[in-house]
Amino acid sequence: MTERLRYATNRPVGYDGMHDSEREIMRLFDAGAGIDRIIEITGLTFGQVQNVTGMFSVTALEEWKIDARAGSAALLTALRQHHPNRCGAAS
Repeated sequence: MTERLRYATNRPVGYDGMHDSEREIMRLFDAGAGIDRIIEITGLTFGQVQNVTGMFSVTALEEWKIDARAGSAALLTALRQHHPNRCGAAS
């Protein structure tokens, strides 16, 4: 893994902004561990695990997430039409 760049505050630069515990919860969740198993492994409370998975998991089970994904796709399509040489590749 590449070495992290840091500001004087010792915060990572260019990362996802998640705390290590949040990242671990999502790693376990994405690997298929249920909430009870995540609690057992991490020692966190039900509420903590539920809050993190609720914030960071993206599923099509909630209508607003379907709408958000459709809106993002529509925005990207419009941007690509207006700026064909700028949208679609990481800069």
